[in-house]
Amino acid sequence: ENTSAVFAGTFDGRGHVIKGIYIKETAKLYNGLFPALSINATVKNLGIADSYICGNAKAGNYTGALAGLRTASTSGNGVKIQSCYVDKDVTVEGDYASGLISKVQQKLSIENCYSKASVTGTADSALFVAEAASTTVSIDIKYCYSSVAGVPLVTAKAASKITYSDSYSVYSSLPGLAKLTLEQMTGEAAKQNMRSLDFSNTWKVKENDTPILVAFSPVVLDIEVWNGSVAAGFASGSGTADDPWIISNAAELAYLASISTGWNTNNGKYFKLTNDIYLNDVSDPNWYSGTNLNSWMLK
Repeated sequence: ENTSAVFAGTFDGRGHVIKGIYIKETAKLYNGLFPALSINATVKNLGIADSYICGNAKAGNYTGALAGLRTASTSGNGVKIQSCYVDKDVTVEGDYASGLISKVQQKLSIENCYSKASVTGTADSALFVAEAASTTVSIDIKYCYSSVAGVPLVTAKAASKITYSDSYSVYSSLPGLAKLTLEQMTGEAAKQNMRSLDFSNTWKVKENDTPILVAFSPVVLDIEVWNGSVAAGFASGSGTADDPWIISNAAELAYLASISTGWNTNNGKYFKLTNDIYLNDVSDPNWYSGTNLNSWMLK
């Protein structure tokens, strides 16, 4: 079990994308960019693309693109996911598979997010939450959408724990969750049919596609692929809100993973990305079938 590998700080992606996450686990219960989120964890302005995140298909494995687990800790104000997305070239597999967070044990809020991940779960799968494991769980989903046919935002097992507000889905209609067709979400039609989304400040239409978040720049930078090394520290910063620890490359992101051995190591600390991160070379569409891949660090 790897519930000790917990992130409880504030991670601001600043509109950057992490690509090439490769996880092919057989032993860990919780798999994702962050194995677990807890206390007051906030992840915002972060994209995940071109990734292969595969947990164990046996019972009791929880795999999510962003995190495997939102822990049972009742301290703080709850975990928050804000202005994040998971792209359609992300594959997530496991017993419980999710395009965002697999298992939720306490309060969670998701705002201005979408996931287009390909999810396959032996027990269950969803785009946002695959299982809510406690009677005290509350999950608030606001200003979000899903455009993947045949996959719910949240599984039926977790449905009674969810409050939807101003959100949209091609899968189903529920209070606070309007059902639309893919065509109604595409291009300029989105402005007419998804009026609850803030197209002035947060969202923008994309031609021949569903809405995207304004925070993310379309500029593709020349990013060096991770060589598997772990930095000795962060680029700069002191971990405060005014002076966050700066993560400028993959080795520094790996350093964060190496020191996240419990919520007390990063609780209340602040982290900021200043570049896109390529954990593997994803130029080949079948990159995850290759050799000499960099496996993402799980504890």
